[in-house]
Amino acid sequence: MAGDQYQIGQPSVEAPDAGAPVPGLKTFYVDTLNQNFYSLPLAPGDHARERLGLIDQLLEATADNPAAQAALQSARANLAQIVAN
Repeated sequence: MAGDQYQIGQPSVEAPDAGAPVPGLKTFYVDTLNQNFYSLPLAPGDHARERLGLIDQLLEATADNPAAQAALQSARANLAQIVAN
């Protein structure tokens, strides 16, 4: 919820400068499946505030699970940093 967003297929994003690499773009190819994947970092406009709300709800629901709390707090901190930028 707070990291890279993964997609199947070829990226349909364009760099601001033709021929320049897209910041944060990672591509993957699985030979046995003949499938292409790519990922991009979460952008501030990608429903980040709604994701923060969901993480807050999950934090409430997992109050008795320290491992879940730690993972969610880490995700929340990463996402809050994206929202702040």
